[in-house]
Amino acid sequence: MAYDVGPSDAVFTTPFTFFATAEVIALTGATPVSVDIDERIFNIDPQELVKQVKRVIAEGELEPKGIIPVNLFGLSPDFD
Repeated sequence: MAYDVGPSDAVFTTPFTFFATAEVIALTGATPVSVDIDERIFNIDPQELVKQVKRVIAEGELEPKGIIPVNLFGLSPDFD
């Protein structure tokens, strides 16, 4: 909400997490977009993130607005 996320926005996250991660996106009216995981560390895959962002832009219905990464099993996502 602080970043003015709402309807017609896309927020990217991993599906390999507790459902509250996607729920908080939906509560703002935005659309959660699942990004596949990197099987080595079970966190969001940076290459898949790029593909999903490009797909959302190409479809033109949603505006990419943010990413919610999840630190899983003590391993942080590849933020670079």
